[in-house]
Amino acid sequence: MAVARSDASRGEEGSEDVPVYPTPSDLDNTVAARWRARLIGVRPDDEKSHWRTKTAYYAAVGQLCVADPGRPMTWQTIVAAVRPRGSRSTFYDVAGPHAKHPLTGDLLAADTPDANQLALCYQRPNAVEQLIDEAKVWSYWPYREGWLDQYRRAPELTGATAAATLVAVVAEWARRNPRLAASLDHAPPMCAVEDLVLVSRGQLSARRAYLSLQEALPRAATAPSVADTLFDPAPLEIGLSGPPLSTPDALLDRLAEQLYAMNREAQRLAAQDAVGVRELAATLMRDAVSLLAA
Repeated sequence: MAVARSDASRGEEGSEDVPVYPTPSDLDNTVAARWRARLIGVRPDDEKSHWRTKTAYYAAVGQLCVADPGRPMTWQTIVAAVRPRGSRSTFYDVAGPHAKHPLTGDLLAADTPDANQLALCYQRPNAVEQLIDEAKVWSYWPYREGWLDQYRRAPELTGATAAATLVAVVAEWARRNPRLAASLDHAPPMCAVEDLVLVSRGQLSARRAYLSLQEALPRAATAPSVADTLFDPAPLEIGLSGPPLSTPDALLDRLAEQLYAMNREAQRLAAQDAVGVRELAATLMRDAVSLLAA
């Protein structure tokens, strides 16, 4: 992900360029932020009808998580919970394979390695789960705005500090919305994963950012509240400095990320260069397989 450089770093001849961390304006221009702004419209007090329909279904999902957490959620139970009235047709306008304006569709349309990998993290087998993912984004968004407002006041934060505060705010959302946060195996809000990739300045892939937040959510109930100390990075650490935990899943995830990234970057090379890269990579992988099998 490209990171802007400060104008001040170019000021004197011979001075080194110093990369700066993503600015609030970068975070205002994420895929999720553009998706939401487009659906709401120019004036938030006069929301577009499709967004109003979406939010009615998101609210119904949240209410069902609280009112009847042990009952499997279906399109019928969601439709029955929608106010003032839901229907099968509007449900499938909002979620499912023929839904209008799904967030994952915008991620795929962005066609960047991070956005594509993020969309893969949220591939769902049915419309109900897709709706739950978007309901998490809707529920979390006020927390994101609070975090971003604080970031605007302290844009000089380092990537590690900004990432740690983001994780803490996601944990605060999970603490206050425990049943919604726990749904779908503690899948984090898509927009939070996208933000974490951005503020980590390339140290976290979308998959690792997803797993970092997914791991943080179950621990949210035991972590101290950050409501009054929003920018204290102590509550939760995600290990931006140093290697990931050497668990089997972490090792395999890291390998998968590297293979994915290599394939994506090879597509950007000239055809002859790409062939050479793939042939060398195949040779290295054959060697690695021999070592692992020994």
